[in-house]
Amino acid sequence: MSGRPRFGVHSGVHRALLAGAGLLAAAHPRLAPTRDVAVVYHVQPATAAAPKEPDLRIVMTAGAAELRMDTPGQKGFLSTDRVHHVTLIVDDADHSYVHIPGDGPLAPSYLLKPAMRFTRERTDRVAGLPCTVWGVAPGAPGAAACVTADGVILRADGGQGRGKLTAVSVIYARQPSVLFRPPPGYKDNTAPAP
Repeated sequence: MSGRPRFGVHSGVHRALLAGAGLLAAAHPRLAPTRDVAVVYHVQPATAAAPKEPDLRIVMTAGAAELRMDTPGQKGFLSTDRVHHVTLIVDDADHSYVHIPGDGPLAPSYLLKPAMRFTRERTDRVAGLPCTVWGVAPGAPGAAACVTADGVILRADGGQGRGKLTAVSVIYARQPSVLFRPPPGYKDNTAPAP
């Protein structure tokens, strides 16, 4: 055995040490926030001719275990519990709600997914916070997301004029579980299981 190091072993140890120290670039952004957060987004429609979209408020618990989406002017909200795989639609107009099995329409459309391919492009600042811009595939050319180091999407661009979300306010604070539940006294209109 010669006195030379075996590069496979040493380079692997070296990479692990660098990764542990945060010195290697991540292959993808964090896929969900590491702490509770409430974000207000300005929604830019896909085309200038499209009707103006209202701002969107998304509240998430750490790890995106629970998500809530509110749109100003709407009478109610949508909430997804990703741990129990159920979506809740609350209608304030008639004081009712329904449960839908599964993660619902909110989680798939809003969250980044492990199956996506990411390309680190540059750094930026959105809503006063630093983020890394990641090209996202599959998706339309130009699809990208600017994500904070702790996993909050600050900007999402669908690419090729498919619309954009841009954070205008980010508040890190504990999100009480009551935000993700129907208000007391609301009627459960969930259809019985077949």
